[in-house]
Amino acid sequence: DDLDTIITKSKNFGISHVGLEVDLKKTKKITELACSNFFINVAKNYLNSTDITISAQCYVSNPFVTSEKEKKDNAQYYHYDLEFKKFFKVFIYLNDVDNLGGPHCFITGSHKKKFFKHILAERIDTNEIEKFYKSEKFKSFTGPKGSVILEDTFGLHKGEAPIKSTRSVLIFIYGLGEGIKSYDTFIRPLNAS
Repeated sequence: DDLDTIITKSKNFGISHVGLEVDLKKTKKITELACSNFFINVAKNYLNSTDITISAQCYVSNPFVTSEKEKKDNAQYYHYDLEFKKFFKVFIYLNDVDNLGGPHCFITGSHKKKFFKHILAERIDTNEIEKFYKSEKFKSFTGPKGSVILEDTFGLHKGEAPIKSTRSVLIFIYGLGEGIKSYDTFIRPLNAS
């Protein structure tokens, strides 16, 4: 199905969140974007290597009332990722995202330093985070379709639960080497092995 069909079906069936693995070995246009000179150069510079693994995902979040457990499962509580020894993600909004459309949120500097209790936690409520991090560290990213966010998601981040409109986002993951998680759909564009 195309993205519009997936959004329509998920709304019709009352599904709050859909996560899709994108097979970069089978998606020419998405792979071309992921392997563009711009993103490859950012990856080489940030990872300080040409041993780069790229994978992709697409998420659709609908504006349905959900339980706290479902919000945690949908990555709508603060958390951090640990997929590679070093990595970053590129988020591309596939629709306009405003404050009621589930913007992506990040705690600046938390990719370098977190409070110990947050290292051990899996999903963390915003109220808990607000007790430990200054308000100026909280960033919320709104923007039109096509907006791009580059982020080291070892830092604390979340997607807000959409209130008014559906949010769809394409995510590229650029990691050093093969990583901790086994992706079946990854590519290694600069490494012949």
